[in-house]
Amino acid sequence: MKRVIVMGVMISTSLLFSNEPSVYGAGDIDVASPYGLTSAEKNVISNRKQIQQLRNQVSEHQSRIAGLTTVIDGLNKQVLDLKEQLQEKRKVDAQQDEDLKKQEEDSKKTYTLLLELGKIIDQINNSYVTKEDLSRLEAQQAEQVQHAQQQARQAQQALATREYERSNTNTNNGMIIDGRDNYDSSTQQDSGVMQENGGSVDISETYREAVQAFSHKSYNTATEKFKEAIAQSYKLAPSNYYLGEIAYYTNDYYSAISYYKKSASLYNKASYMKVLYLHTALSLSKTGQNDQARGFFRYVVDNYPNTKSAEIAQENL
Repeated sequence: MKRVIVMGVMISTSLLFSNEPSVYGAGDIDVASPYGLTSAEKNVISNRKQIQQLRNQVSEHQSRIAGLTTVIDGLNKQVLDLKEQLQEKRKVDAQQDEDLKKQEEDSKKTYTLLLELGKIIDQINNSYVTKEDLSRLEAQQAEQVQHAQQQARQAQQALATREYERSNTNTNNGMIIDGRDNYDSSTQQDSGVMQENGGSVDISETYREAVQAFSHKSYNTATEKFKEAIAQSYKLAPSNYYLGEIAYYTNDYYSAISYYKKSASLYNKASYMKVLYLHTALSLSKTGQNDQARGFFRYVVDNYPNTKSAEIAQENL
């Protein structure tokens, strides 16, 4: 019996000592602050901590990845939008380029038409004489005709007086004469001949003297003789051209323009036309008519290439 009691006490004591850790929490690795742990238990706790840290890091990385995914999705959308905008811009640019090419072609056609129109206008301007210019020239020519007629009448009167005096002188000397001079007006019917101071002067000679006086810069003499030629309707186109040149070289640019227009309206195929057009342009420029002047300069360049006149005209464009 004692032996049984002793055995019971020993078992109870061993059971008491074997259950003591769980009673006081020693060796419990699930509590917040475990104690009395073995090396294996400590490793378990350490591993748990590392695993938890890894989980936390993974969770943090997943959060960041989610944020980056959102940003990347936004960027992808922006890239797609930019691609669409770029494609649309390329379409617009292509259309603009096509429109620009069409505009350039239209501009070239328009410029060509303007050049053709400018040539036509130049031709019209070259052959056009304003009513005022024509009236002034007609008045000048009428005055010149009247002056020439008056000189002719004076010459005839002087001739008649000399004939009368000569007849009286011959009678007083007892000489018999037929009362006629070598000059007979009835024999001079050529339009190129005029009467002056009792003698005959070929108007072609007057014109030749006018040209010679012009070449020697005797402008007053040349002007008078060219106007005599015009009064006799002799070489009207070149006579007006030379009067225009005289006005041009004496800085009377308005008169020069008027004479040039008159000359061109009478005959525009003369060899001096390139000079006429050039000096018309320079005269227009001198009088402030720059737009018309450019038209004449361009006409000279286009129609008389490789000439001194064209070179001067090009310098003034």
